[in-house]
Parts: sequence; structure tokens; C-alpha cells
Amino acid sequence: AGQAPAPTAESVRLTKAALREMWHAGTAEAFAAGQYPAGHACDDTQTWLRSETPFPAAYRFGCEPYVLLSRRISPRYDEAFVGYGKDRVSFAYELAARGGR
Repeated sequence: AGQAPAPTAESVRLTKAALREMWHAGTAEAFAAGQYPAGHACDDTQTWLRSETPFPAAYRFGCEPYVLLSRRISPRYDEAFVGYGKDRVSFAYELAARGGR
């Protein structure tokens, strides 16, 4: 059996609707969910797939959410983690401790 061709930049530019279809078909999955499931502990994928606006997500220890926030309210990013790993875990923990949602 041959391998599928490597994806190109054009082939991975999807609409949210296309991603939703792929998710439900089982042809798309969360990044590294098998290696570090805790990283997706606070993902609410079903809500995100249906949502057209931002929504709060409940923090769970170990999660690594992607967030958008103003630098004015963001804690300083600890540069000691660069290239090490778990940098987003630490950052998310600090945001949650400061009351972030």
C-alpha cells in the first residue's frame, strides 16, 4: 500500500465547516492528543466546532489551550521554557490562577 502524498500549504487551508466535517468523519484529530491527552483537557471541541464567537473554557490542570489576549493583561512569558516543553502548560496555569477564563 502506498503512502498518501504529503500535504501542501494549499491543502491544509480549510474552512471551519470543512474541518467540522473532517472531525466528524474521523479524518482530523487534535494535535498530539494521543501523546499528551492532558494538553487537550480544557478543549471543548464540540462547542468550538459549533461556535462562531469566543467562549470561556474551564481550566483543567495540564491543559495547553491556544489563547488570544492583550499583552497589557498577559503575564510575562517565562523564557526559561523556550525549547524545553510544557511552556503553554505553565502559562495556562498562571492565567487560570489570575482568574482568566
